Amino acid sequence: MRLTWAILLVCAGMTPGCLPPSGAASMRIKFERSGGLFAGNTLEGTVDISGDKNAELKSGNYTRKLTPEETRQIREALQSTDLSQLTGDLRRTDGAAGADQYQYDITIEMPSGATHTFTVGDGPLAPSAAAAPGVAAISGWIRRQAQDISKNR
Repeated sequence: MRLTWAILLVCAGMTPGCLPPSGAASMRIKFERSGGLFAGNTLEGTVDISGDKNAELKSGNYTRKLTPEETRQIREALQSTDLSQLTGDLRRTDGAAGADQYQYDITIEMPSGATHTFTVGDGPLAPSAAAAPGVAAISGWIRRQAQDISKNR
Protein backbone atom coordinates (compact mmCIF):
# COMPACT_ATOMS: atom_id res chain seq x y z
CA MET A 1 0.00 0.00 0.00
CA ARG A 2 2.84 2.43 0.79
CA LEU A 3 4.46 1.72 -2.56
CA THR A 4 1.22 2.54 -4.40
CA TRP A 5 0.87 5.89 -2.60
CA ALA A 6 4.52 6.68 -3.20
CA ILE A 7 4.12 6.11 -6.93
CA LEU A 8 0.98 8.25 -7.02
CA LEU A 9 2.69 11.08 -5.17
CA VAL A 10 5.73 10.97 -7.42
CA CYS A 11 3.56 10.96 -10.53
CA ALA A 12 1.20 13.64 -9.29
CA GLY A 13 3.68 16.24 -8.22
CA MET A 14 7.34 15.51 -8.54
CA THR A 15 7.86 13.98 -11.96
CA PRO A 16 7.00 16.24 -14.90
CA GLY A 17 5.21 14.51 -17.73
CA CYS A 18 4.05 11.57 -15.64
CA LEU A 19 0.42 12.62 -15.94
CA PRO A 20 -1.10 14.61 -18.79
CA PRO A 21 -1.80 18.26 -18.02
CA SER A 22 -5.28 18.97 -16.75
CA GLY A 23 -7.72 19.53 -19.59
CA ALA A 24 -5.41 17.79 -22.05
CA ALA A 25 -7.08 15.51 -24.52
CA SER A 26 -4.78 13.84 -27.00
CA MET A 27 -5.78 12.83 -30.46
CA ARG A 28 -4.03 11.64 -33.57
CA ILE A 29 -4.66 12.32 -37.24
CA LYS A 30 -3.03 9.97 -39.71
CA PHE A 31 -3.10 10.49 -43.44
CA GLU A 32 -1.75 8.80 -46.54
CA ARG A 33 -1.58 10.51 -49.90
CA SER A 34 -1.58 8.26 -52.95
CA GLY A 35 -2.34 8.56 -56.64
CA GLY A 36 -1.31 11.48 -58.77
CA LEU A 37 0.54 11.27 -62.07
CA PHE A 38 3.14 8.71 -61.02
CA ALA A 39 2.52 5.26 -59.56
CA GLY A 40 4.01 4.61 -56.15
CA ASN A 41 4.10 8.29 -55.21
CA THR A 42 2.77 7.82 -51.67
CA LEU A 43 3.30 10.00 -48.65
CA GLU A 44 2.25 9.42 -45.04
CA GLY A 45 1.95 11.80 -42.12
CA THR A 46 0.86 11.73 -38.50
CA VAL A 47 -0.28 14.64 -36.37
CA ASP A 48 -0.19 14.09 -32.61
CA ILE A 49 -2.15 16.66 -30.64
CA SER A 50 -1.91 16.66 -26.87
CA GLY A 51 -3.32 19.47 -24.83
CA ASP A 52 -4.47 22.76 -26.23
CA LYS A 53 -1.14 23.97 -27.57
CA ASN A 54 1.11 20.97 -28.13
CA ALA A 55 0.96 19.35 -31.55
CA GLU A 56 3.49 17.88 -33.92
CA LEU A 57 3.41 16.69 -37.53
CA LYS A 58 5.72 13.82 -38.49
CA SER A 59 6.46 12.13 -41.78
CA GLY A 60 9.65 10.11 -42.07
CA ASN A 61 12.50 12.48 -41.19
CA TYR A 62 10.25 15.54 -41.49
CA THR A 63 8.97 16.92 -38.17
CA ARG A 64 7.22 20.20 -37.53
CA LYS A 65 5.67 21.65 -34.38
CA LEU A 66 2.28 23.19 -35.03
CA THR A 67 1.60 26.68 -33.76
CA PRO A 68 -0.97 27.04 -30.95
CA GLU A 69 -3.27 28.83 -33.44
CA GLU A 70 -2.99 25.97 -35.94
CA THR A 71 -3.72 23.46 -33.18
CA ARG A 72 -6.76 25.47 -32.10
CA GLN A 73 -8.07 25.63 -35.68
CA ILE A 74 -7.74 21.86 -36.12
CA ARG A 75 -9.55 21.19 -32.82
CA GLU A 76 -12.33 23.64 -33.76
CA ALA A 77 -12.74 22.07 -37.20
CA LEU A 78 -13.03 18.61 -35.66
CA GLN A 79 -15.45 19.79 -32.96
CA SER A 80 -17.69 21.52 -35.52
CA THR A 81 -18.17 18.32 -37.49
CA ASP A 82 -20.17 15.20 -36.71
CA LEU A 83 -17.28 12.80 -37.30
CA SER A 84 -19.54 9.76 -36.98
CA GLN A 85 -21.00 10.70 -40.37
CA LEU A 86 -17.59 10.90 -42.03
CA THR A 87 -16.98 7.45 -43.39
CA GLY A 88 -15.96 6.07 -46.74
CA ASP A 89 -15.19 8.10 -49.82
CA LEU A 90 -16.13 11.77 -49.46
CA ARG A 91 -14.94 12.79 -52.93
CA ARG A 92 -17.41 14.15 -55.44
CA THR A 93 -18.02 11.43 -58.02
CA ASP A 94 -20.12 13.16 -60.67
CA GLY A 95 -17.20 13.88 -62.99
CA ALA A 96 -16.27 17.22 -61.41
CA ALA A 97 -12.99 15.74 -60.21
CA GLY A 98 -10.31 15.21 -62.82
CA ALA A 99 -8.09 12.23 -63.42
CA ASP A 100 -4.65 11.76 -61.84
CA GLN A 101 -5.53 13.61 -58.66
CA TYR A 102 -4.22 12.70 -55.24
CA GLN A 103 -6.30 10.68 -52.81
CA TYR A 104 -5.99 11.23 -49.05
CA ASP A 105 -6.98 8.42 -46.70
CA ILE A 106 -7.50 10.01 -43.29
CA THR A 107 -7.91 8.38 -39.89
CA ILE A 108 -8.77 10.46 -36.84
CA GLU A 109 -8.27 8.87 -33.43
CA MET A 110 -10.23 10.80 -30.81
CA PRO A 111 -9.40 11.08 -27.09
CA SER A 112 -12.40 8.83 -26.36
CA GLY A 113 -10.79 6.05 -28.40
CA ALA A 114 -13.25 6.44 -31.28
CA THR A 115 -11.70 6.17 -34.74
CA HIS A 116 -13.04 7.80 -37.89
CA THR A 117 -11.68 6.91 -41.33
CA PHE A 118 -12.58 8.60 -44.61
CA THR A 119 -11.13 9.54 -47.99
CA VAL A 120 -10.91 12.93 -49.69
CA GLY A 121 -9.10 14.06 -52.83
CA ASP A 122 -7.69 17.13 -54.53
CA GLY A 123 -11.02 17.75 -56.21
CA PRO A 124 -14.32 18.87 -54.73
CA LEU A 125 -15.96 17.13 -51.79
CA ALA A 126 -19.24 15.26 -52.10
CA PRO A 127 -22.16 17.60 -51.33
CA SER A 128 -22.88 15.93 -47.97
CA ALA A 129 -19.24 16.34 -46.87
CA ALA A 130 -18.98 19.87 -48.22
CA ALA A 131 -21.95 20.83 -46.04
CA ALA A 132 -20.07 19.80 -42.88
CA PRO A 133 -18.14 22.92 -41.78
CA GLY A 134 -14.97 21.26 -40.51
CA VAL A 135 -14.44 18.75 -43.30
CA ALA A 136 -13.23 21.28 -45.86
CA ALA A 137 -10.93 22.85 -43.27
CA ILE A 138 -9.38 19.53 -42.22
CA SER A 139 -9.01 18.18 -45.76
CA GLY A 140 -7.53 21.47 -46.98
CA TRP A 141 -5.08 21.55 -44.08
CA ILE A 142 -3.98 17.96 -44.78
CA ARG A 143 -3.47 18.71 -48.48
CA ARG A 144 -1.25 21.68 -47.58
CA GLN A 145 0.77 19.58 -45.12
CA ALA A 146 1.28 16.87 -47.74
CA GLN A 147 2.61 19.52 -50.16
CA ASP A 148 5.02 20.83 -47.52
CA ILE A 149 6.21 17.32 -46.66
CA SER A 150 6.72 16.55 -50.35
CA LYS A 151 8.83 19.72 -50.81
CA ASN A 152 10.96 18.91 -47.76
CA ARG A 153 11.72 15.25 -48.41
